[in-house]
Amino acid sequence: MINNFFDIDGKVDAFVESEDIKIKDISLFDYINNISNSKTPIDITKSYSPFTVNRGFMQYQDTVFSANILNKLNIDDKQTHYDFLFYSIGKRKRFAKWAKVEKYDFEDVIKFIQDEYFYTRKRAIEFYYMLDDEDLENINKAMNVGLQKGK
Repeated sequence: MINNFFDIDGKVDAFVESEDIKIKDISLFDYINNISNSKTPIDITKSYSPFTVNRGFMQYQDTVFSANILNKLNIDDKQTHYDFLFYSIGKRKRFAKWAKVEKYDFEDVIKFIQDEYFYTRKRAIEFYYMLDDEDLENINKAMNVGLQKGK
């Protein structure tokens, strides 16, 4: 709440009562979008994580090299890290899905299919792409049972 008191000279004295003002934390995606799209830099807050921002920019082909340079430089200051990315990466909209961990290790499943059904690698890969999630789950269980018997 602001109260204004006017003096005879026309000076304004503003008294601000202490209020708890909460500033919304900026998320990881807000930082990545700001670096990618915005032409005006921002001051970073405690929520800025150089590791996760680097990881975010490793997802795009045109920003991999900038993120890799930052990994090599090992910059500790968060604002310097942000500024390097902001001024070195071209401004444009970037659309890409983030890489996720696969449920089943492709190579292990292919090796299992080759050993179990005596298929060539080429035939095993063709067979792999014909499988649905339920079949892959059954193969994964069979692989785990085989591992336990081998102990």
